[in-house]
Amino acid sequence: MNKYTKELTVLSSETDSNKNLKIYSFLCNTQELANDHAINLGFGYDRLIQKECAWVLSRLKAKFLYSPKWQDKYTITTWHKGMQGLFSVRDFSSSLASDPGNPVIVCTSSWLIMDLNTRRLQRAEHVLGEDIFTTAHHEDAMEEACGKLVFPKDMALVTSHKVVLSDIDMNQHTNNAKYMEWAFDVLPTDVTLHSEVDEFQINFNKESKIGDIIDFHVASPDDNIYMVEGKRDGESIFQTLIKFK
Repeated sequence: MNKYTKELTVLSSETDSNKNLKIYSFLCNTQELANDHAINLGFGYDRLIQKECAWVLSRLKAKFLYSPKWQDKYTITTWHKGMQGLFSVRDFSSSLASDPGNPVIVCTSSWLIMDLNTRRLQRAEHVLGEDIFTTAHHEDAMEEACGKLVFPKDMALVTSHKVVLSDIDMNQHTNNAKYMEWAFDVLPTDVTLHSEVDEFQINFNKESKIGDIIDFHVASPDDNIYMVEGKRDGESIFQTLIKFK
């Protein structure tokens, strides 16, 4: 099964104040699909946990051509696109159920395998063997790779957050979707309440755990572009660049 598709309905709990699917909700859904498809391909959670390893999301980039609304039925299709060094690349394409031929969201992401004991990264082929190569489907939802973000050093410190229990997932660190939720919480409300997201990229640089204090730094190089970086004791934990329409 080189591709995996699931139909979803935008729930009220997944929407923002304008009834649009929240970026946080989109990320929650994509990570669930990624896990489901990995299981179908034979390299899901159960196989990795036997070797005390887990998939961790490293980078993700998405383009919103249209934001699904409350009660919209839509599909997300995902596939493993192949390896780029240590990265396993996975793409996503989402369409409204009423118009399946036209994507409304396209996305590319890069994943790594982490040893849960040492917290060190592992080569996917050393953990999973040839399966990681033979199951690849070489098709682009987004042609542009999700590269490294480079931010200015003089970003403004706006607030801090202590990582709490509700931020933590079963891998004992902050769930990847939470970082984007944090980022939106520190942006100007006149922007987040009245603008739709055009595209965004997020890089996960270090894991954070319960009790960590994350300092949020923000810059806006253009009227519709915002950079948010979370740091712990000066070390970059995550970076996201969000562009609004």
